[in-house]
Amino acid sequence: MFSLEALPLHVGTALAAGYVLLQVADARLTLLVLAAGGRELNPLVRWAMQWHPQVGLLLAKVAAVALYVPVYRSWMAVLLFIFYTGVVANNYIQYRKGMP
Repeated sequence: MFSLEALPLHVGTALAAGYVLLQVADARLTLLVLAAGGRELNPLVRWAMQWHPQVGLLLAKVAAVALYVPVYRSWMAVLLFIFYTGVVANNYIQYRKGMP
């Protein structure tokens, strides 16, 4: 049953670990797409990457994880995990198709 109470510690921890892995996967896919001539679509990440692509991307990923930490035992964590799974899956599909 759906509850607004905090998620159990082991669930929150597993979601947090998965979220970090999703960030790593997204960073890797982003670098692959950029190397193949693609572009970053997220305007905040694109702005962070203007002066140094790898460092800007790393800072964006660290910020994403830092913003996730306060909610890691809430239902917001579940929603963010599901959303970001979709983002990474779409990025992978686009990469495999050769990008639009």
